[in-house]
Amino acid sequence: MSQLSPWRRGRTDMIAASLLLATVFAFLLPALSLRAPTTFGDAPVESVPRVFAIARAVQSGGLPLWDFNTFAGARPFYVTNESAIFYPLAYPFYWLADLDDVEAATVMLVLLPYVIHLLWAALGAYVFARLALGLVPLGAAVTGLVWALSPEMGVQIHTPDVAYLFAWLPWVMLALARFVESGSCRWWVAGAMSLGLLASVGTPNFIVRTYFLAAVTGSVLWLAGVLRRQVPGTRLLPLMAMFLIGLGLNAFAWVGVFEGIDWMRGQLGEITATMASDMWSESSMPPSYLAVLFIPSFFGVLDNAHAWGVALEEGVTNLSALSGGLALVGAMLAAVGCGLRRGENSRLRLWIWLAVGIQVVTLLTMMGRYTPVFDWLCTALPWFFKIPHAVYYRFAQCWSAAVLAGIGVSVLLTNRSYRERALRLRWGWAVFGLTLAATAWPLLQPKPGEDSYIAAYKQLFDLEEGPWFASDPLTYLGVALGLAIVGLTFLPLRLRPIALAMGVCVEVLRFGVPVFYESLLYEQTREPPDYEVVIQDERYRTAADHPHGRVGQEVAAQSRQRGVRFVGFNSRVDNQAWLWDGQALLGYSSKPLEPRFRAAVQQFTDGMPYDLMFRRVPALSGGTSLDAAGYFLRNMNVGLIVGNLDAPPTWMNQTHGLEVLSLPEPLPYAYFQDVVVELGEDEQQARLLGSDLRRAAYVPPGTRPGFELSPDRGTGAATRDDVERFARLQERNQVISTDRRQANRQVLEVEVAEPTLLVVAETWHEGWTAQIDGAVAQVLRVNDLQQGLFVEPGRHRIELSFFPPALGAGFLASGLSGLLLILAGVLPRRRRTESEI
Repeated sequence: MSQLSPWRRGRTDMIAASLLLATVFAFLLPALSLRAPTTFGDAPVESVPRVFAIARAVQSGGLPLWDFNTFAGARPFYVTNESAIFYPLAYPFYWLADLDDVEAATVMLVLLPYVIHLLWAALGAYVFARLALGLVPLGAAVTGLVWALSPEMGVQIHTPDVAYLFAWLPWVMLALARFVESGSCRWWVAGAMSLGLLASVGTPNFIVRTYFLAAVTGSVLWLAGVLRRQVPGTRLLPLMAMFLIGLGLNAFAWVGVFEGIDWMRGQLGEITATMASDMWSESSMPPSYLAVLFIPSFFGVLDNAHAWGVALEEGVTNLSALSGGLALVGAMLAAVGCGLRRGENSRLRLWIWLAVGIQVVTLLTMMGRYTPVFDWLCTALPWFFKIPHAVYYRFAQCWSAAVLAGIGVSVLLTNRSYRERALRLRWGWAVFGLTLAATAWPLLQPKPGEDSYIAAYKQLFDLEEGPWFASDPLTYLGVALGLAIVGLTFLPLRLRPIALAMGVCVEVLRFGVPVFYESLLYEQTREPPDYEVVIQDERYRTAADHPHGRVGQEVAAQSRQRGVRFVGFNSRVDNQAWLWDGQALLGYSSKPLEPRFRAAVQQFTDGMPYDLMFRRVPALSGGTSLDAAGYFLRNMNVGLIVGNLDAPPTWMNQTHGLEVLSLPEPLPYAYFQDVVVELGEDEQQARLLGSDLRRAAYVPPGTRPGFELSPDRGTGAATRDDVERFARLQERNQVISTDRRQANRQVLEVEVAEPTLLVVAETWHEGWTAQIDGAVAQVLRVNDLQQGLFVEPGRHRIELSFFPPALGAGFLASGLSGLLLILAGVLPRRRRTESEI
């Protein structure tokens, strides 16, 4: 290939890259056309509805910082950082989506950007393999296909923002490698921009780990270059600056993360304390699962995005990170063999051993407590067990596998002497022996406390499950081994690497199908999934097809019609408020919540921090009086409860068509109160949870309204006089309209006959500012966590705007980082121009 002209090389690359992209696109076309159900897991109940909410806010002309739809504003968008609200390349899709057509919007907001970024990932891996590794086009194409259609990329089809992040990884690696080698300012700028775009996506769990992988890679490349005296030691400083600029470009996003972490401090303590007591990481993979390196889908199922399940009676599995196959492992082993050979290209050997190191480390990380060093690490490094979700390192496993596979194919194509020695009959028998060793390994692993071996291998002798077991992995093993031995023995020598590359591609496409189009069951079992049933019952074309979506559509319409919030016994229903522009009280997941709101709801809910639901509500299972939950719901403008009760209490009414219970007399979203009492924080929460707020509103001590404060009358239900006085007050002072169509902003038109307190059932935050007829007004924290303003008589236009102060410093840091990046790209070019003159 090196003897070809630049034009011929460019033409070959264009053909190879085009075929690669066409293959990836063809594979994803059924998903893009909505002909295959691809919405599963958390997608229809969290990630997809959230994207709809972001698009609705963007189309209204704003960046979504405050969330009017769920958690009563107690979970602002900017502190969750679980959505691509700061990712600039997603905004064209937000603007163009037709939110009135759920199917079309799903394509525009979820599937189309997902497909485009997988194509970008494939192209990035191809270019990386060509320019950084120096592979031939076929080897580079293998790298691109393995990475783009890897299990880690596939399971992100329901959370496309994570796929956005991983799509930038090969471009980051390319810029790192070329900058370390050349010191070129262009590659430095490209690396900083790629890191910045990568970090703007959200999902800090993956961002931290991706930055860590990239930093380790850059450090190894720099150190190796210094030791070979090919790279100056001073190049480390700009390398570090590249990462700092990448993070700095997203300072405004990280400010929100830090605030959210502070809010979650108590919950994080509970989680880590539980992990510490068991000395278990949240993900530990039995060694027997290594068998899927050689036999994809060895246990009949692949896991979902988090790899949570009960396969083989284990709490967590990591099958999706390991599903490979004989051809893929053969190509990877060929790369390892190249790394062992002396005289090979030193740069290529460095990348081989770097990828091998990533493979070994990630395998040890995922096996967790099953490794001999785990207990030692937990003892020596007390924070080690606090690292949550080892499954978040699966992307490194898939990336290193793609790199090794491409290298293996490439060196077999270009190195004849190595090919002659490696691809003989004993190569096929070596693969066969390794496969037998991997599948026999669990037989040597007795279950703790039992004499029998691991449960999976009992299935070999189970008459009911045996036929299934023989129909999938064992059949594949026999056919693949036969093809491998025949191909590596009888094909002409020059065709064997091509046959190996084709085998890798076929395996990736074949075993990508379960990840993209078949069942990734949320609850795994040892039994094979019935794919047809699962596709019908567990996977959906759009979020609107999900049962919660159908319920959410009608209850959101009812909530808008009545001007009330709704809440569900299953919090996934609440999230449908995002999809249908409703207004819910809670949601899924509940992290992080504003501390006052969390303190109020945790007394009668369950499932924090992931699945906040009304579960422990005594009054909802019978009785005639309200308890703390009932008072809180009424005081927070909740008028509809989605659930299923055998014996609904007498104060609730069953509506027709859906299991929706109507809570009588909820307080309006915005109302007036002239009985105002000064109370401390604890006392205010007691009134919020134990009183009907039609009796009074409560403000912090030292508040000076324009009328006389009232004495405290304790907790309890509103009397008839309270109810009548409250109703007359709302007649004299009226909220004419409430407009929340613009992001982070609501406008209220009010007509006030006498000085009074306007109460808004939205969570108070220091980021809220108010203007009454253009004049600045103070937003008070009333009733422990709600908002309030004192209003004078007359007709007024009240504008409430949200912008947290911390974001100002974040935007300033982002602006400075962007300025530094521009200067770094412009100044060197200007110097060259001046020198030429």
